[in-house]
Amino acid sequence: MLRSDLQKLAMARGADARALFAAGRYDAAYYLAGLAVECALKARIARDVRRFTFPDRRLAERAFTHDLKKLLDSAGLKSDLENAPDVIQIRWDLVFNWSVDVRYKSGLSADDCSRYLRAIFGPGGILPWLKQRW
Repeated sequence: MLRSDLQKLAMARGADARALFAAGRYDAAYYLAGLAVECALKARIARDVRRFTFPDRRLAERAFTHDLKKLLDSAGLKSDLENAPDVIQIRWDLVFNWSVDVRYKSGLSADDCSRYLRAIFGPGGILPWLKQRW
């Protein structure tokens, strides 16, 4: 998959999440918002993979995960996050606990979903921060 494909997926999943939130589908909106962050992190990882270069096996294996914390580390953004403004760090603390397993859960409140979406897509959110780095 190309880096540009991952960037498009991040944006598309973000748009899907916002549309689902507006339709009152909070569980699905939360799930897709987390996928948007996952795709953005993988786009950053892909940025460092050079064309016609044999890929580093360990990096490739680490990239095949849904764990946002591990992806942040594989993307080389841990120190960027530590040096980021407090608002980014606070939002990351809310966002990184996402798991692909939330697709099997239900009952998320509108307030919790709204807070999660703002942490990702809002001004000073995680996705705008990642877009500056992908």
